[in-house]
Amino acid sequence: ERDGLAATLADHADALRTSGLHVVVDAAEGIRLPLETEHALLRIAQEALHNAMRHAPGSSVRVTLRKGARTVTLRVRDDGPGFDLPALPRTRRGMGLATMRERAQEIGARLDIRAATGGGTTVTVSVPTG
Repeated sequence: ERDGLAATLADHADALRTSGLHVVVDAAEGIRLPLETEHALLRIAQEALHNAMRHAPGSSVRVTLRKGARTVTLRVRDDGPGFDLPALPRTRRGMGLATMRERAQEIGARLDIRAATGGGTTVTVSVPTG
């Protein structure tokens, strides 16, 4: 609440670095959204980072937060092994991806998850601001 999303993302990344994850946060300062929206974006980022730690150990992860003319965009990209979502067994598609989708829907955001075997994974959330 007090520090805002950019600072909270940076603090979370600092904590993850102690577990060996190489994560860089490039978050524009001064982006303020309704608290519910910031919480949802933080939870989506945390889930994406957790997935990178779990499924792409040793990879590098970049978190960006930007404000455009009509949207705020959060992106979490890793350079890990990626995955083929349609090829995953239904049980492995997981609650994490479903939870990210639900959180995005709750705040009226667009969620895009792109992954390719051998090509990393990118989670992008775009929230309308006006």
